[in-house]
Amino acid sequence: MNTIQLFDHISQQQESNPNLNFYLLLDTAKNHIYIRRWLKTLSEKQFNQIGNLFHGTIDEASPLEVSPLLMGIDQGNNETLQRTLLVSENIGMFSLIETSLSKQSLIKHLQPFLQAEMPNGELALFRFYDPSITKILDKMLDKQEYQKLFKPLNNWWVQQANDTFNNLVSD
Repeated sequence: MNTIQLFDHISQQQESNPNLNFYLLLDTAKNHIYIRRWLKTLSEKQFNQIGNLFHGTIDEASPLEVSPLLMGIDQGNNETLQRTLLVSENIGMFSLIETSLSKQSLIKHLQPFLQAEMPNGELALFRFYDPSITKILDKMLDKQEYQKLFKPLNNWWVQQANDTFNNLVSD
């Protein structure tokens, strides 16, 4: 499914089921210069609607342009997000999540997965939100961790290098 098809699907789902929430998960570190410029164009209201997965974690001092960000997708911003973020310069930065969770609940659900324990017992940043990592999570997490991560998610589409999206839940 390409970007336009996926966003059309999201619009149709939102019309038929208002209890579903859709989120764009951005690995902003992949193109931090573009993201920094884009963040400066947002109104205060738009800026405040962005969820930062690092907020309240050990990495919370990271600037937004290199933090994993979560943005709700709705009828009001669907087209704008496609036009401003899902452009060729940013291929490989995004995944989209469908869930019944609110943005804050989804952030709280995802935050424990930001760290992985190394064999020596030290903790390291686990970039599960990076689409190149996201698409192989089934190989990186044990079955119990994988099920825990995906439990509240109806769909999780990951952007590929050819600007198509694979669904980790159903593909």
